[in-house]
Amino acid sequence: MNKARYDSFTNKYGHFSDDGYEFIVTRPDTPRPWANIISNGDYGLVVTQAGGGFSWKTDVNLNRLTRWNQDLIRDDWGKWLYLRDLDSGELRSLAFQPMQVAYDVYRVHHGLGYSTFVQQFSGLSSEWILFPAKEAPLEIWLVTLKNSGNTPRRLQLASYFEWNLGAGPDNTREFHKLFIETSYHQSLQTLLATKTLWEVPAKRGHWNTDWPFIAFHAVSTPVSGWDTSKDVLIGRNGGFHNPAGIKTGTFSRTKWFFSWAWQKKTVA
Repeated sequence: MNKARYDSFTNKYGHFSDDGYEFIVTRPDTPRPWANIISNGDYGLVVTQAGGGFSWKTDVNLNRLTRWNQDLIRDDWGKWLYLRDLDSGELRSLAFQPMQVAYDVYRVHHGLGYSTFVQQFSGLSSEWILFPAKEAPLEIWLVTLKNSGNTPRRLQLASYFEWNLGAGPDNTREFHKLFIETSYHQSLQTLLATKTLWEVPAKRGHWNTDWPFIAFHAVSTPVSGWDTSKDVLIGRNGGFHNPAGIKTGTFSRTKWFFSWAWQKKTVA
């Protein structure tokens, strides 16, 4: 590779990797959202340098799996991962949004088919990789946390996003929530979601048809709690940056919320 060719794109917000296969964003406050659009041909996701974005299957407009509000200034809708220190109560996110907490190092590697968020903060480092499966309609998240201090840390990791499941327009999102049903399966550590309304003209019959898929959100570690109530997780007058339930670890196990906690061994 011609390194000089990629050096010409270096600026105060980032640069290409030496081999030219990644653009590495080194600060999240870019002039506009710098997004990576990734798809395996059927399933896809959009993710910005701050963590905003959404996922879709087959059609990016008519079959969005998660809710998203396009805003080139705020870039504050996405699929979030929150990290909570159980001893200090500190809450942050593994991307800049939505918590916007100070960091020592922040990098986003937008590559061909993946994006990786890297942070260093408070004696911890985090890495969050997102990518779609090569030949399946799903995306995979890989999270690595490392404690570089001398004190064990008790941490809770919580995911949060809002189902869309179809083409429901944003101006009627509260109405469309009435048609989404969720269920949690402990043995699978998986949340399932279906919807009984899909505003897409069908070949036969009424255009308000059942959404013909089953969405799922699964984790590979034992789940300590879950909820699907926005009232509980975000709270009245709360926000993604100030989520009442996630901030306190309060959830009723009746709706959707995933978290898992563990104690890291001291790293020499």
